[in-house]
Amino acid sequence: MKWSSVKTIMLTLLLVMNVFVLGTLIVKRATGEKIPPVVRSAAVEALGGSGIVCGEELLPENYLTMQTFGGGFPTAAELSRMFFGREVAFQTEDRTLTAREGGAELKVEEESFSYKASGSAASSSEKELREALGGLGLDMSRAVYRGGGEFAMYYDGRPVFGMYLRAALDGEGRPVSVEARWPSAESSGQRRTGLSIISCIPDMLERFPQGGRVTGLEAGYTPVRSEDTGAYSFEPAWRITMEDGESEVFVCVKG
Repeated sequence: MKWSSVKTIMLTLLLVMNVFVLGTLIVKRATGEKIPPVVRSAAVEALGGSGIVCGEELLPENYLTMQTFGGGFPTAAELSRMFFGREVAFQTEDRTLTAREGGAELKVEEESFSYKASGSAASSSEKELREALGGLGLDMSRAVYRGGGEFAMYYDGRPVFGMYLRAALDGEGRPVSVEARWPSAESSGQRRTGLSIISCIPDMLERFPQGGRVTGLEAGYTPVRSEDTGAYSFEPAWRITMEDGESEVFVCVKG
């Protein structure tokens, strides 16, 4: 047999072995991430025992893996430069900082702000809104347009709960109103594995003592602020919606 033929056979065998090993790893990974049916059934029973009705079909069949990220909300000084072009003096009203100049008003709270200027709102496209808001310095790279001048924030394909950005422009494309709780995503963090809504059951029982029927479960992110440094990390979380419209967000823990 020619050496070239032997080499071809050996390379083919190696390729087949690599494909087999890769396939085995994928199957093991998929199997390892699957939540045992008995665990899901037990979770439904535990909730039902406390008056919370949750159909087993609502519970994800697999554990989740999600990437955390770090970020921050714009400061009053940063917002002043965005809207007024310079740092304007603020007045303190309760827990709100307020600055006024040229008929415009900027109010800043810990994580949210609102801006209003003179002028009438005109019909604006998504593209016009994105360009105007991005021109101010707001991070629009993870914004998903909801219509009516409103954006929601998504990271890695999942919603960042509680984040919103609503804006209107005048006929010249200048902002006449902006209301937002809108962070910037500055750095990727840890990779969380083995995430499941089942680990949130104790918190669910505490926050929904009156019971009720669960109509929606959604995985996403929520901001968590460090008490020591004040820095924000955006952690995997679950938003649970009840039949009466009430909803709560629970930070994920492993398991």
